[in-house]
Amino acid sequence: MSRAASVGVLILIVAAAGAGIYYVSTTTPTTTNTSTTSSSSTATTSDHTIRYAGLAQITTLEPDDRGPGGGNEPIKYAVYESLLTVDPSTNVIQSNLAAGWNISSDGLHYSLNLRQGVIFHDGTPFNATAVKASIDRENALGLYYSQYTNVISSVTILGTYSVEINLKFPEPGFIFVIASTATLPILSPTAIAKHQVNSTELAKGWFTNHEAGTGPYVLTFFVPGSSLTASAFPQYWRGWQGKHFTNIVYTSVVD
Repeated sequence: MSRAASVGVLILIVAAAGAGIYYVSTTTPTTTNTSTTSSSSTATTSDHTIRYAGLAQITTLEPDDRGPGGGNEPIKYAVYESLLTVDPSTNVIQSNLAAGWNISSDGLHYSLNLRQGVIFHDGTPFNATAVKASIDRENALGLYYSQYTNVISSVTILGTYSVEINLKFPEPGFIFVIASTATLPILSPTAIAKHQVNSTELAKGWFTNHEAGTGPYVLTFFVPGSSLTASAFPQYWRGWQGKHFTNIVYTSVVD
């Protein structure tokens, strides 16, 4: 399994375990070189699926909300990504969608240099506009995870791939907010604009049953409260070199 896929699946399983995991079934992936746009990419010769069941009933996919019992977090880690990430073994902050970052001496300004060449599942390029749109949307909707981002006073676009997040007051733990897919997932600004009913609804209805992230997997099937399937995103920016799962299947088990 590639590093990207293994990390994504590992986080997914851990999240599901927190909701009461019952059963996990996997196949043993094998790979072969294929002709792709990237010479380093590989793909599987056949379908390799990880299936698991848990108590979490995923009734909504809204990325800025938690859902009943945190039910949507298992799929959230597979389809969305954060600006930074945390090495689970060392607790050290690492780059992710942001390739580099700097924090002002007063702790009020977080400057981020964004990674280039990343695309959302809907084909939209990832850039500073996406970061600002995602943060502004989370705080405007005021759903569960906005309690972690309402410390933000504004987001300034410095360039196509450069953005500054400005805080109302210093918050030492804020670095972990932008390093978590749970608290601050980055969404496609195109999806927000295209599917919003109005400027205050911000596509909340559409995101209840759909997703538009940059993660390694893309949602392909969803029955609210019952089951979902996510499949490997061929254009994932980390690539698919090595062994990996092509599909993730989650089924809710009613206790």
